[in-house]
Amino acid sequence: MATLLRDNQSTQTHLNAVRRHMRLCGLQKGAGPLVATIEPAYKDLIEKHMSATLKVQQREDALDTVILLDADLDNEVRTAFERCNQHDRENQGPPVLATIFPEGKFSVITSVNRNQEPDVVEKLAVRLESLGNGHPLFGLAAGLKQRADASRQAITALYLAITEQKKSEAEEEIAQLALRRQYEINYLEARRTLGRDTTERLFPKLSGRPAAEDPTPPQS
Repeated sequence: MATLLRDNQSTQTHLNAVRRHMRLCGLQKGAGPLVATIEPAYKDLIEKHMSATLKVQQREDALDTVILLDADLDNEVRTAFERCNQHDRENQGPPVLATIFPEGKFSVITSVNRNQEPDVVEKLAVRLESLGNGHPLFGLAAGLKQRADASRQAITALYLAITEQKKSEAEEEIAQLALRRQYEINYLEARRTLGRDTTERLFPKLSGRPAAEDPTPPQS
């Protein structure tokens, strides 16, 4: 009996089996209608698979952007810390570093979850702004806010890309199921109209090595 498709098999396995099935039907007299009935589901799965593949790439790209902008944000925080340190070394008066970085180190900011870091950096920027627009370190706040906003937008884009990927993958699974069912219907219809022996020739083996593959070389 022909091997039918299973739900634990990949989209590529589905497409390959159906492509071969349609080709064999095209070579068999009287099997042409089977191609017409399964080809729409075959093309739909190709489309859904291509869409899902694209969504995976877009999610990967979005994550790359998040990681890159998070590194930029970390560097902006380090710069602010170093500038505060330098200011305190070069100027008399109350230390600025203790006001802007109460914990005395920047790592308490750069080590937080990247999803939360933009909000933490916004608070850092507010502390810098509290120095007054006449203070030489006041301008650091704008750079921090800009980096935090860019990072936040990238994170939002990543979550959207993840949602779109899951949606596309679900659509691919539905299309895969439709093709799998039509493949089985084709088998039953072929048995009914063409007979068992002819039908078995129209459905390729899905496992095992074809007889013509990797033949044993002749002995000299």
